[in-house]
Amino acid sequence: MQNGEGIHVKTSLFESAVASLINQGSNYLNGNLNPQRMGNHHPNIVPYGLYQTKTLPIIICVGTNNQYEELLRILNLENKAEFKTN
Repeated sequence: MQNGEGIHVKTSLFESAVASLINQGSNYLNGNLNPQRMGNHHPNIVPYGLYQTKTLPIIICVGTNNQYEELLRILNLENKAEFKTN
């Protein structure tokens, strides 16, 4: 807040944990897919997770086609056939 006063935020850790599993629940209910451990990766979005580079790990989270195209441009992979579509 710009008036210098704070606010009190109250949330349930259980409800937050359940909400974070919405993709896993949806995959089970709609596709009969049993949830599996995925580490830092997303069950429905690719690329989305922790990736090891030659020197350090990096996090890549691409949620839209525009972001995917920009990632390919940055990595100089936009002309490679295997990356034509997400």
